[in-house]
Amino acid sequence: MQPYTYNGCKVTDWNLTFADNANTLLDFTVDAFTEVTATGLATASYVTGAQIYNFSHVNNFKIGGTATTASGETTIAGSTAVASVVSSMTITGKNTLETTRYGLGNSGVKKEQLETDFTSITGTFKGEFLQSDFQSIFSGGTTTAIQIDSQGPVIQGSDHYLLSVIMPACKITKAAPYVSGPGLVTVDGEFMVYDPDDGSNPPFQLKYVSTDTVR
Repeated sequence: MQPYTYNGCKVTDWNLTFADNANTLLDFTVDAFTEVTATGLATASYVTGAQIYNFSHVNNFKIGGTATTASGETTIAGSTAVASVVSSMTITGKNTLETTRYGLGNSGVKKEQLETDFTSITGTFKGEFLQSDFQSIFSGGTTTAIQIDSQGPVIQGSDHYLLSVIMPACKITKAAPYVSGPGLVTVDGEFMVYDPDDGSNPPFQLKYVSTDTVR
C-alpha cells in the first residue's frame, strides 16, 4: 500500500451525466500543488445511507417557466415537461485556471491556481427530434430554464432522497435534426448556461437531499 497526499487541490472541470439505462455519474478533474508520500494511510470512513441515482429516478425533466429564488433556494414555475424522448444529457462546468505557476526559488512547488477567465457551464443532449422542444427555442434565440430532477427512496414522510439541477437562463446553441435513413429523426443538441442577470436568481443550482448530516 503506497498512500499519496495531494495538497492545494482545485477542480478545473466537471461533468454531470444523466443517461438512459445507466447510473447518474459525476466526474471531475483535479489540479494540485504537490504530491507527497509522508502522510500515512488514513482509515476509510463512508457516509451511511448514501444512494446511487440512475435513469429510473429521473422523474422531472422540464423546460421553460419562470425562476424565483426565496430563502436561498430557486424554484421554477410554469415550466413544461419535455415531450420528446431524450436519452442522455451531460452538464459540464469549466473553471479556467492557470495551472503552470512554477517559478525559481519555489523548489518545484506550484503556486496557487488563479482564475484567468470566466467560469462556464455548458451542456449536451441526445434524443429524438421534436421541433417544439428544442428547434423553436434554438431558431428564436430564446432564453429558457431547464430543470432535471432525480428522486430516490423515501427518507421520512414526504421527504425523498433528491438530486435536482435548475438552470434558469439557458440558450440552445445547437439543435439540428439528423436524418440517417428510415428510422427516427434524432438530435445531438448543445446549450449554454448564462447568468440570469436579474439580481436574484443564480445561473446554476444543484440541490441534494440525503440523510447525511456532515457538511
